[in-house]
Amino acid sequence: MSRLLCALLFSLATALASAAPVENLYDVSEPVAGQQAEERTAALGRALATLVQRLTGSRAALDNADIQAALKAPEGFANQYGYRQQGEAVSLDVAFNPLLVDNLLRQAGVPVWGASRPAVLTWWLNQNADDTFALVGDGLEQAASLREGAQHAGLPLRLPLADLDEQLLATADVVAGQPQALEVVSTRYNADARLAVVSKPNGAGVQATWQAWMGDWQVQGSAAGADNSALAKDIYQQLAAQLAGRFVASSASQGEFILVVHGVTELGRYAQLDRLLEPFAPRLLNANADRLTYRLQANREQLAAQLGLAGIVAAPEMAPQVQPGVDANGQPVLPAADSLGMAQHYRWP
Repeated sequence: MSRLLCALLFSLATALASAAPVENLYDVSEPVAGQQAEERTAALGRALATLVQRLTGSRAALDNADIQAALKAPEGFANQYGYRQQGEAVSLDVAFNPLLVDNLLRQAGVPVWGASRPAVLTWWLNQNADDTFALVGDGLEQAASLREGAQHAGLPLRLPLADLDEQLLATADVVAGQPQALEVVSTRYNADARLAVVSKPNGAGVQATWQAWMGDWQVQGSAAGADNSALAKDIYQQLAAQLAGRFVASSASQGEFILVVHGVTELGRYAQLDRLLEPFAPRLLNANADRLTYRLQANREQLAAQLGLAGIVAAPEMAPQVQPGVDANGQPVLPAADSLGMAQHYRWP
């Protein structure tokens, strides 16, 4: 076991570098009206609030007393910050210290969403001045606001190519009414969740309706903003809050149990599993051939959803058959709840 773990840990950094979790998870950009000290402090507070919401998936976390205190002194949680100007707009770019922020959230007792999150393929239609609609593709200028909004919410983003075939398929009627009709063409993008948005002008701003689905799970909503950038931030934050309900467990709903994952046949799978289990405080108990055994603090339904991002499925048939023993009086004694026979077994397909 020790030789295997040493080999795995020795190469872990290389494996992680080739993976695709949320990038720059602890980096936040906030618009500012100027570079005065008071405006900088206010922007740092807004940036830390954005990060807390990104890491927890919930605005309710901002009401926590420990987090409220941190928001009044946000400088202590930043590694560095600097100003960036694009045209007439100025923003403050902040790189927060992951260790300090994670310690804050643990002290506050709020659940944390790890960096491994469902990738969201977005079918986004913008209404033009002539009432036609245009699909936002990966290489188009309009895609910048979508990437900014997804990053703001901490969601990995996929965008379609918006080639002619996709433009013909993704009509306003389809995207607004039955976006699941795009499911077949969506499979080429290797995403976990789908988001369909129809955006229209609304006075001086824009408004949109949206639908999202992930397997049988579906949600929908509406949003409005002064421009496409504000609209995208609102929609992706709404979606992130909905997804967090599936992937982030509150401490009250968590329990301790044993997880056994079969089929960990290569280093890349070990590294991916390590990232997936990050929110559940995993402790590796045993590594035996292609099987890893962990002790976790987790909600089982949300753990199943998290493992499902990598295609790891429940495999109760792989659990060993454990027969009850007998006590000194000859009465049956059930095995301990955390024995391998009572553990949760999953496998890589």
